[in-house]
Amino acid sequence: MVPKRVALSASDPLTRAGLAGYLKDRRDLRVLGSEEDRTVAEVAVLATGTATGEVLARLREGLPPVPAVLVADSFPDIAVLVEHRVVSVLPRTSAAVGTLGARVAGAVALDGVPDADGRAELARQVRVAAEVRAGAQDPSEVLSEREVTVLRMMADGWDIGDIAARLCYSDRTVKNIIYALTDRLGLRNRAHAVAYAVRAGLI
Repeated sequence: MVPKRVALSASDPLTRAGLAGYLKDRRDLRVLGSEEDRTVAEVAVLATGTATGEVLARLREGLPPVPAVLVADSFPDIAVLVEHRVVSVLPRTSAAVGTLGARVAGAVALDGVPDADGRAELARQVRVAAEVRAGAQDPSEVLSEREVTVLRMMADGWDIGDIAARLCYSDRTVKNIIYALTDRLGLRNRAHAVAYAVRAGLI
């Protein structure tokens, strides 16, 4: 497999170095050095504190129109994100080795202009990021310990009955746990809930 070329554009050198460190062990991705030609990038990672249209335009200078993952403390409207070909957002407190790598790898497959489903997913990510910022210091505080346990077991392939037996719950209780967290976070189904937990680095 030929690694996909990743351009990093950050508001400060320290942040850029941190992001490069998160991605350095990914065999499917290769971070372009600061002296390399960024026009050959196939995906971009943009990082800043408060993301505005002006900031995004500055971060995208010299980059080709490739899909981008935005790592920031706060995010602009969806229309602004779409204008700058942002296909995924990640709070800076959630950026970690596995999480950032998965987002970047997922962005590679997109053309940089989200369709209706892509915009809906982007809106959900922004909403979750805002909830994390307003009510918790990290994504793990958005979910209870019980919810994270259920998500981990679902990710491992356990079905409702097995989870209920292992945790000494009724099937109905497990279903209610899953329904409550998917409804609260605006997730579509169980698979979407597991994907959210993976992206947030919870499992």
